[in-house]
Amino acid sequence: MTVLCNGFAELGIDVTLIVQQDTRKAYPLDERVHLVGTPVSVKIPVLRSLLRGFKLRKQLKALQPDIIVSFLTWMNIVTIVHSAGLKIPVIVSERNDPASDGFFYKLLRRLVYPCASGFVFQTKDAQAYFSEKIQQRSVVIYNPIMAALPAETKVRNPHRVVAVGRLEAQKNYPLLFRAFSTLPEAYTLDVYGSGSLREEFVALLSELKLGNRVTLHGSVPDVLEQIKDAAVYVLPSSYEGMPNALIEAMAVGLPCIATDCPCGGVRALVKDRENGLLVPVNDEKALSAAMLELLQDTALQDRLSHNAKEIKTTLSADKIRSQWLEYIQQVIKKH
Repeated sequence: MTVLCNGFAELGIDVTLIVQQDTRKAYPLDERVHLVGTPVSVKIPVLRSLLRGFKLRKQLKALQPDIIVSFLTWMNIVTIVHSAGLKIPVIVSERNDPASDGFFYKLLRRLVYPCASGFVFQTKDAQAYFSEKIQQRSVVIYNPIMAALPAETKVRNPHRVVAVGRLEAQKNYPLLFRAFSTLPEAYTLDVYGSGSLREEFVALLSELKLGNRVTLHGSVPDVLEQIKDAAVYVLPSSYEGMPNALIEAMAVGLPCIATDCPCGGVRALVKDRENGLLVPVNDEKALSAAMLELLQDTALQDRLSHNAKEIKTTLSADKIRSQWLEYIQQVIKKH
């Protein structure tokens, strides 16, 4: 989102980013991007959402933008509802697997989404989840490479496996830990990311006797610098949209293994045995075998690494920005 805002601002487009909190420090924004917060101090969730929605509508009425672009399912719903009657086109963007959402979100989405003017999906599978009418008004646009990439390393640590992602159920770290526990003791695993399941994972690592071989580092600001010398990067998720962490790992040339999970984002990025390895979701034996093969085959590492770096061209920020801008202009013209 910030990459798009900054890119549009560079083109001289007047961009306002409306967020829940009005701290610019949380967003690496170009100074030309206007940042507007909608902070609410009320602690009751339902009342907080209502007040934030009213603040959003007030901002939209004052700004009268040519178009509104919303990200994430709940904000998409809130934006469509609170922009009703303002005669401003709204594009909503789904950023994850829509099939994984609960009944409440699915019901609201079914009721509200038809009122949007356009839709951006990250994958064809996510697009296909929705009705034919929504598909006809939608486009698939991948995520751009968002991070500043560090200088490439010439030497890999032959025993090091890494993973990056929140310590939450979606990321399916127990699969990775169990698969990793079958590898020879010479190999180590470094995990970067924080989350609510940290203590549960610490207990699991103790149970698997992996305390000396697996390190949970938490979140770090320079994660690509920290992981770029690894022999193998693993994404073990149960489901994903278009995973930025995997995109960035491929861009710095890490040999990658990923689960072929819904809703097709990983499959769109990784061509099995060409620029990475794909394994079935929740298949511990397949993941273990893939890690061992890649760790022991430096020629395969080199081939996957070389091909993976092509993503820097296909998903460049300029290229993705142009796709977004073309679609935005189409929606405005049709409105």
